[in-house]
Amino acid sequence: LSKKFNHYGIIMYLNKVIDVNDIYRAIIAKGFELKYQKERVASSYSMCLAVFEKTVYRNGQIATASLLIVKGDNSMTVDVISGGGGKAGLIQMNDNINKDIYNKVIEALESIGFTQEAIDTYPF
Repeated sequence: LSKKFNHYGIIMYLNKVIDVNDIYRAIIAKGFELKYQKERVASSYSMCLAVFEKTVYRNGQIATASLLIVKGDNSMTVDVISGGGGKAGLIQMNDNINKDIYNKVIEALESIGFTQEAIDTYPF
């Protein structure tokens, strides 16, 4: 079984610290389901890892968005990596669907004040 996965990555920035639950709610409002979350706290920062899934109804495949949220004393960043796609039998996930999933996460973050810091595209 050969697979081709398409991934998109970006770093978002916010010049204040907000509750991570506000981030989760904004993404859930875009139709995603929070599947995993874990927080680690250090002396000067904390990190949260969250994984969201969304079912693509055209073919029933799952697209994911993984977020690494880093909270400092007075700012925070969110690394977003979305992935999905692949071929299982005769079904090929369209890259446009995956990019749409990615854009929905970015829109959710921008709606609560995040700005784009850097964009990386990782086509595999």
